[in-house]
Order: sequence, then structure tokens, then C-alpha cells
Amino acid sequence: MLVALTLAFGSGCVTRNTIDAAQNPQYTKNDKGDVVETKSGNPGYYALVPLAVVADIVLIPGYFFFSILYFSNGGKM
Repeated sequence: MLVALTLAFGSGCVTRNTIDAAQNPQYTKNDKGDVVETKSGNPGYYALVPLAVVADIVLIPGYFFFSILYFSNGGKM
């Protein structure tokens, strides 16, 4: 059951961070005080998403053991 919970609720943080980096626009104010987009993210990072998914799958055992340690200590690290 713990394995199923780990797989279902694993963070997938590598994939999430890759997509955030691809979508991350940056804004600044121009001379008039208007907020303008200066950088529209890094769309090339979308090519890394398949590798990020594989990295998350490889990290599942780590998530599993972390969950065991976390819940065995009553939710405290």
C-alpha cells in the first residue's frame, strides 16, 4: 500500500521544475512605469521533459524510502 501511495503522490519535482523553467517569463518596468515582459521563458527546455520524466521514475525508490522514514518518525524529520 505504501508503494502505491508513493507512486500516486510522488512529487515529480524534476518534471515540474523543468516545465516551470520553460514557462518562466520575466518582467521588468520600462521608463514609463509599465510592466513589460523582457524574457518569454526558455521554450527549449520542453525538449528536456522526456528526460525529466525518466529522472522522476528513477527517483521513485528514493521517494519510497523517504516516505518510510518520514512516516516511521510520526511525520517529523
